Amino acid sequence: MPKTFDSVFFNYPNYKFILNNINLIIEKNDCIGIIGKSGIGKSTLLDLLMGLLSPQSGSINVDGRLINNVQEWRNSFAHVPQDIFLLDADFTENISFGNKHKISESKIKKAASDACILEDIESKPEKFKTQLGERGVKISGGQKQRIGIARALFKGTDILMLDEATSA
Repeated sequence: MPKTFDSVFFNYPNYKFILNNINLIIEKNDCIGIIGKSGIGKSTLLDLLMGLLSPQSGSINVDGRLINNVQEWRNSFAHVPQDIFLLDADFTENISFGNKHKISESKIKKAASDACILEDIESKPEKFKTQLGERGVKISGGQKQRIGIARALFKGTDILMLDEATSA
């Protein structure tokens, strides 16, 4: 399922073009990294790819189909943002975030294990029922990031988009 940026231009109001004539092909099973200085458009590129923003010109296609805020496309990927939003709830609720009808203990444990936070969770007296506090105040920054990764893995999509997901 190739994803293609074809002559994509994007700018925010009152700014010069952040992304200027971007051409990019991402093939199925590719693992790509986008590096560069702060403020050059890495997160904006992800937002365009996810259909959260639309380019001023050019096109973004998946399998030859234009994507432009298509809900079906958004359901095909999981996103780990720079800042993880956490509920004032336990590990289980924070990992299964938004997917309460799909909770299974084995799936939660697998996602936690794959995100390398299972050992931390199981070392707590209440394990997965441990309350994290408002915005995860009871856990470290690195643990918050790993919960975000576990949440994305729990969603079980074909595509993972990570925006500085290991920054903490």
